[in-house]
Amino acid sequence: MVCRKSVKKTHPGRVILIASRGGAGRFIQPSAKDRAPAFRCHPFLPPKAREACAASRASFMEDDVKRKYTDPFYRTRRWEKLRAAVLRRDGYRCQESKRFGKRAEATTVHHVFPRDEFPEYQWEPWNLISLAGDVHDQMHDRVSGALTQRGAELLRRVARKNGVDVPWRYRG
Repeated sequence: MVCRKSVKKTHPGRVILIASRGGAGRFIQPSAKDRAPAFRCHPFLPPKAREACAASRASFMEDDVKRKYTDPFYRTRRWEKLRAAVLRRDGYRCQESKRFGKRAEATTVHHVFPRDEFPEYQWEPWNLISLAGDVHDQMHDRVSGALTQRGAELLRRVARKNGVDVPWRYRG
């Protein structure tokens, strides 16, 4: 049982979900007065219902991180065009899976040199690679945001191929 007032997540201009008592919800557009997030459970709910309310809040916060609401870069027209060009260039196939003779559909375009550390390479097509979602998750540590060993290996390969110096922290 989910609190009727519990799951009301608002972001400017985005669709939000209002959960009803049975757990099913409906999608609405936020109004101007609903700009601030409101995750309040009804004060007279039994303890189990409050726990369900808290669980709903946590799952919606995870979705927020997955959709990159905090980074407007991924919503720009320039990025969308570049992303489409890279997916087209790679034939909509995961390039890491292709190395091992597997066929997987690419759903993500990955910055080999991370954007936050190397902003000068963020628009370079050679710095972008098409990956399947699960392979992309193996390239990053999702808690710290740092590259994993597999991501660092890819960085070294791409740097060698394009004549770019490998930063000292990524040298093997």
